[in-house]
Amino acid sequence: MPLGSHGDYEKKTFSVPAEVAKAARLGLKLREEFGRGGTDVGIARARQLSKGSPKVSLRDIVYIHSYFQRHAVDKLWQKDPPSNGRIAWLLWGGDPGRVWATRIYNEEVGRKPKSKKKPSRSRFDDPFEPSSSVIDVAREHRSEILETAGVFAGGLLIGAVIGAAWK
Repeated sequence: MPLGSHGDYEKKTFSVPAEVAKAARLGLKLREEFGRGGTDVGIARARQLSKGSPKVSLRDIVYIHSYFQRHAVDKLWQKDPPSNGRIAWLLWGGDPGRVWATRIYNEEVGRKPKSKKKPSRSRFDDPFEPSSSVIDVAREHRSEILETAGVFAGGLLIGAVIGAAWK
């Protein structure tokens, strides 16, 4: 199922855990204090989460999960003063928000119907036996492959000769 505004999601709602609301409130407080960190969307999400009492929709969970998936690399550990990434992370519910949204996402959206179709053989199954599609491409582009290999080998040979001459 696609992320974001695409796709039809069940009309389910979920209560915001207290620790998620607390992290969002901290994010809002730090944003106010330092005047930076997060976007308008993150601020709106923090206001929604910080109340703690309203429930969020499954679509909201998808957006929250998507934020954490995209920005896990941005989470900076600088606490004093807090980095922009840290403030933004807290606006979306912080670590508790990530755990909560990921759990719900995996339970509700991440489910995939089991296919009765036998999985196709991967070309990586046997490293010594290329798939027919790889062989077909190699046959079709044989001359280009051989030319590239020749140029590469020639370059190695020239490099070796020059390297020996420098010694």
